[in-house]
Amino acid sequence: MNSIDKYAYKSKICDIDPKSKIVVSMVTLLICLVMNSLWVGAAAVVIMGYESIRCSGISIKKYIKLLMIPTVFLLIGTITIIVNKHDITQQLLVGIKIGEYNYGVNVNSLQYGFTLIFKALGAVSSMYFLTLNTPMIDLFEFFRGTHLPNLIISLMELIYRFIFIISEETENMKIAQDSRLGNLTFKSSIRSTAEMISMIFLRSYRRADRIYTALESRGYEDNVQFMKENYKSGKKIYITGISINIFIIAVGIIEKII
Repeated sequence: MNSIDKYAYKSKICDIDPKSKIVVSMVTLLICLVMNSLWVGAAAVVIMGYESIRCSGISIKKYIKLLMIPTVFLLIGTITIIVNKHDITQQLLVGIKIGEYNYGVNVNSLQYGFTLIFKALGAVSSMYFLTLNTPMIDLFEFFRGTHLPNLIISLMELIYRFIFIISEETENMKIAQDSRLGNLTFKSSIRSTAEMISMIFLRSYRRADRIYTALESRGYEDNVQFMKENYKSGKKIYITGISINIFIIAVGIIEKII
């Protein structure tokens, strides 16, 4: 079990109907994408981050680390948007002249870049609220109530399980290599990594095959059965979500007016 799953199972709202958490998260995500506003995204980051920390019990430090993962990729991806080619006559905040053009950052490109970053982070924060407070088993149970074919849902469940199999095999092989000083130098580290990559899928496939055989021996017929949970009503989640989204929309409207 990874750390996100641990927080999901320990969450204060773990036993609440997952439908309410999915609806609130998706509505907030759509608002961030549709309104295309820096301040709407920033408001979503702060509010949904606060709710995630309050409900899941994750520390602020660890939550910021989680948020830094997409932030790094967003910063790298928006560099080409922020830094553009401009006419020599155009005033730039930071720039350099190359040939007949200036390459740099002006107010509009900087604002547009930060808008994209915060819009995306607002959407990510909405999804973190869902993942940090909803175990994957509950999500699969929700999908069973939709019109998705059972085969697709079962495949999702098995793939989710096999992710941990690969992770476990990788960790065991890494420990074995370290105990034999396989990563002592850069050259040996490269060789050990190559060997690990070549072996990990073979060993994972063998374990997955054994698991599938065990499932078939217990009557598996392309459908994994789980006991249904008796969830608490999500009324409070809906009320909280409506309040949050009204505030976020109000922030966007005020920004447009100002």
